[in-house]
Amino acid sequence: MSDLIDRLARLTRLRDIDALDVAVCGLARDVLACQQVHIHRLVGDHRGRSWITTASSGVALPTPAEPHAPGVEERP
Repeated sequence: MSDLIDRLARLTRLRDIDALDVAVCGLARDVLACQQVHIHRLVGDHRGRSWITTASSGVALPTPAEPHAPGVEERP
């Protein structure tokens, strides 16, 4: 438990938002035993909003193939 408190205390020293996002991802992945952690932010104004990923940590998992893409055996 003291290790967790020490790590949380170190997070409070970070002033760069990007460094903080990366540190929070790493802490969450370690404490929660997750394979991946991502932080997303909603950007834009009333005309259009979108999500961007600001930090990621963990093992890269394979991306599933597109469902409409032909399989290997169907390609010429």
